[in-house]
Amino acid sequence: VRVFDSHAHVNDERYDDDRDAVIERTLAELAGMLHPSTQMEDSLAALALARRYERIWAAVGFHPHEADAMQSGDEQRLADLAADAKVVAIGEIGLDYFYDFSPRETQKAVLIRQLDLAKQLALPVIIHDRDAHGDVMQIIQQEGKGVRGVFHCFSGSWEMAKELLKKDFYLSFGGPLTFTKAA
Repeated sequence: VRVFDSHAHVNDERYDDDRDAVIERTLAELAGMLHPSTQMEDSLAALALARRYERIWAAVGFHPHEADAMQSGDEQRLADLAADAKVVAIGEIGLDYFYDFSPRETQKAVLIRQLDLAKQLALPVIIHDRDAHGDVMQIIQQEGKGVRGVFHCFSGSWEMAKELLKKDFYLSFGGPLTFTKAA
């Protein structure tokens, strides 16, 4: 069984010097990878990268850190990108109350807009939830009916996990699970 990396930000500037080499080494070991996006420019770059490599796919969307950058008309631009077969999800979307790089009300509004887009396009979502469990769950329950996907780097409670699993979400567990203070 070959592993698929469902969350690889390979367009990150840290790979500018050796991106192609890193991708080639990675794809030699993996079945493929999905590149989630953080804003419009990244969504365009993720799709361009996916078109270059047979076993890379893209997700398009606005990360909560970049929520205040989402403008009128961006849903249509994301929908246009998502018409490409290489785009398989909307994401990385959600709420991040740890850093609060975008105002919380803006994050919520942008999450709702992107959940609606995912419903319209029948695409799964990649959810980022950091220190915002209550608001994320409320929005998923009220606005995310019928939406499926993955909660990236899940850090919620067992009760939250059970609710999400009932709604057919997947849960991923990232590096923070190994932190000394991780509950």
